[in-house]
Amino acid sequence: MNREIKFRAWDKIQEKMVYNVGIFPTGEAMFPMDYGAELNNKTAPRFVESAFVEDGKEKWKDILMQFTGLKDKNGKEIYEGEILKTCDNPKGETNIGRVEWRNYMAQFVWYCKLKTGGAITCELSNHLEKEGIAESYKIIGNIYENPDLLTKK
Repeated sequence: MNREIKFRAWDKIQEKMVYNVGIFPTGEAMFPMDYGAELNNKTAPRFVESAFVEDGKEKWKDILMQFTGLKDKNGKEIYEGEILKTCDNPKGETNIGRVEWRNYMAQFVWYCKLKTGGAITCELSNHLEKEGIAESYKIIGNIYENPDLLTKK
């Protein structure tokens, strides 16, 4: 399976998700041409400043997230930071967890704290029913715009 490499970023200053983001070799985000125009209501700069200084320390204003190469049951692209709900439990139970990259596993996983205590980590690639489609999962939000979804019981 060929996987498309693309990114999105959470802009912490504007509190907004930005898609079609490039990456500088330094790891900073390169925002789309029209992003600056939308913020400044004028001609767009090619790049948006990615860091700012607060309390004498440089802080990143954007958080990069990579596309996993997978889509949920509705065909929506799954990125790091997505909140996914399981859809295939034979008992009708659902679990809600977040998509993370695990360096030691070199892959994207779905991490879920169970209602009964404990947690599970599932390799997303193990849940492919069709080419690139994770039929067992549905995107219900992301950890930046909907963090409350992970704390609901």
